[in-house]
Amino acid sequence: MTTEYKINLNFKDYLAIIFRRNKRCPVCANKVIRKSERTVIDKGLEIERQGHSVQIGNKNNHSVNIKYVCNTCEKSYLPREFW
Repeated sequence: MTTEYKINLNFKDYLAIIFRRNKRCPVCANKVIRKSERTVIDKGLEIERQGHSVQIGNKNNHSVNIKYVCNTCEKSYLPREFW
């Protein structure tokens, strides 16, 4: 079984997620919550042929998006907006 994840982040997003603590909403200054959305891109069988041997398994491809959501004003922000 093979599972692949495609994460849609750039370098500033990684820096903000790792090093930036106590993230606050720019509009109302309340705390924001990190949410990740996973969508399935491809699902099915994976067949590998190497000479006379054949390996059959499951293959899943997912796309992951990370965003921050404010509870009070319900606006969403990308991680790079906090850096």
